[in-house]
Amino acid sequence: MAQSACSKINSDVLTDYELNSLDISIYGLVHSHKGGAEVLAPQIHKRPSSLNHEVKSDAPSHKLGLIDAVRLMKITENPALLIAIAQITGYTLIPNRKFEGCSDIEVLTAYATWQKENGDVAKAVLKAFEDSQVTHKEYAYIMREGMETIAAFHAFMQRVEGLLVK
Repeated sequence: MAQSACSKINSDVLTDYELNSLDISIYGLVHSHKGGAEVLAPQIHKRPSSLNHEVKSDAPSHKLGLIDAVRLMKITENPALLIAIAQITGYTLIPNRKFEGCSDIEVLTAYATWQKENGDVAKAVLKAFEDSQVTHKEYAYIMREGMETIAAFHAFMQRVEGLLVK
């Protein structure tokens, strides 16, 4: 397997798992968006070929800058890279949304979503322990599901907050 673009920089600080997580998130930021680099590059004043090189893990001479990464996350509304960075540095992200005057259905839907996410964590843990070993991929899956549970809990609480008596 080729060494990633990220791994050639400070490989003594980031683990292979962390580097892989960043590589996947950076690449996905561009290529999971409809139209990919062809659509996104002009919006951040780049050529599509340049943006493609910047997000490929095997192109160490090209690097996506922080400002462009933030622009892309804002354009795509895809926080996956931000979530990966938070996880690697020991933080959890909670989206800030305000809900006022939520309906009962919205609150119950948020509650059900939170409980579904709890079930997804349990499912990921069961799957990981089937063979009594936990791979990096399984760990990442459990972590991702756990973060989704935390976000769903906060979304539920924000809807409940929208019901507070003023």
